[in-house]
Amino acid sequence: MNQIPVSNDLKASEEKFRTLFEFAPDAYFTTDLKGIFVDANAAAEKLSGYKREELIGKSLLKAELFSPSQLRKAVARLTAYVAGKVQEAIEVTLIKKDKTLVELEVVSAFIILDNKKRVLNIARDISREKQALSLLKASEKKYRDLFEKSRDATLIIENGRFVDCNKAAVQMLGFRRKKELLDKYPSELSPEIQADGEKSYEKAAKMMDIALNKGSHRFEWVHQKANGDFFPVEVLLTLIQSHDDAIVLHTVWRDITKRKLAEQELDKYHNHLEELIVGRTLELEISNAELLDKNKKLEHYNDLFVGREFRIKELREQVEAMEKENNKLRNL
Repeated sequence: MNQIPVSNDLKASEEKFRTLFEFAPDAYFTTDLKGIFVDANAAAEKLSGYKREELIGKSLLKAELFSPSQLRKAVARLTAYVAGKVQEAIEVTLIKKDKTLVELEVVSAFIILDNKKRVLNIARDISREKQALSLLKASEKKYRDLFEKSRDATLIIENGRFVDCNKAAVQMLGFRRKKELLDKYPSELSPEIQADGEKSYEKAAKMMDIALNKGSHRFEWVHQKANGDFFPVEVLLTLIQSHDDAIVLHTVWRDITKRKLAEQELDKYHNHLEELIVGRTLELEISNAELLDKNKKLEHYNDLFVGREFRIKELREQVEAMEKENNKLRNL
C-alpha cells in the first residue's frame, strides 16, 4: 500500500523532468554510462542539426560530432563521471550536421531515469562569447603593442600614481628599468615648482581633476630626469576608467625641448627686430630733424637772395630813371 504513493511521486517527478527537458532553452543530451545517446531535446536538435532519432542509439564515439581531439576530451569527461569524479564545466567544439563548428560549454550530471543511471549533458552555445573574447584579446594585444612600441612616452596613472609605462617613457626620464618610476606620483618626477610658479604636487592634482571632469586635458609640464635635469613636455591625459575604487588615466608625454628652444630663438629674433626698428626710427627722426634744419636754412638763404635781387632791381630802375633825366638835360 505504501509503494503506490512513492510510485506516483516518482512518475510525477519523471513527467516534470520530461517537460523541463523538452522545453529547456539549452541543449540537453542524455547518454548511458557507455556513451550511447538515449535522448535529446528540441534545443539539442536545433544546435546539432540532427533529429533526435538520428542520435538515439548511436555511440558518442561514432556520432561524428567531434574532431579526434575534442572526442578525447568528451570521452574523458564521461569516464570521469562514471568513475564518480566531480568535474567542472568543459568547453568543446561540436561539428554540426552541416559541418559547421559551434563552441559549447557543457555541464554534466548523473540522473536516474526509468530506474536507470544516465548522464545528462547540458550544452550551451558560447560561440559569440568566444568570438567576443577573441576580439577582446586581439584588441588588448593591439593596444599593448601600440602602448609598448609607441615613440611617445606613454604611461598609465591609477589613483594618482604611475602603474605602467612603455620603453619610451623609461628612456625619456633616463631610467634603466621600468620599476624605477612606477608607483610614483607625477610630482615625484618633477621639480618642486613648475614654470608658472605653482607647486608641482598641487598643480598635478588640478590637471588630473580637469581630465576627470572633461574626459581629457592637454597642458605643458616640466619633468625631471634621473640625472636631475629638467625638461619640458606636452602632456595629454585621457580618462579611460572611473569607478569608486579606481581612476585610470592614459598619459602621453611629448618632449618639447626643441620647440621651446625654437620659441626662445624666435623671441630673440623678434626682440632684435624691435631693437632694429627702434634704432632705425631714431635714425630717421634724426635725419628728418637735420633735413628740417637744412630746409629752414635754405629758406633763409632764399629769402636773402630774393631780397637782394629785389634791391638790385630797384637800384637798376633808379639808375635807368637817372639816365633818362640826364639825357633830357643834355637835349636842352
